[in-house]
Amino acid sequence: LKPVERDPLAFVDWTTTEPKDIIVAKLQYTDRTGETSLVYDNPKHQWVTFPDMQPGEAVLLKVWDTVGARFALHASPQTHSYFSTTPTRELE
Repeated sequence: LKPVERDPLAFVDWTTTEPKDIIVAKLQYTDRTGETSLVYDNPKHQWVTFPDMQPGEAVLLKVWDTVGARFALHASPQTHSYFSTTPTRELE
């Protein structure tokens, strides 16, 4: 593993979202139906990024909560400040 050189992990601060920012989309598979959330861009969104993460670092992604935030809105935005030809790599 190598340090993050481009497209760092980012989360939206839940308190800066509005209900209209999120829509639910069905995912139809051959054996089941699932769903995911699509997020519309909103200038009010406050992003928290994790640039320059090192191989020994991790971020906890809480994907659901009964109180407060209902989702962990996250992305790996392409940023000009982190331009690199090194491909990104996801580990889940």
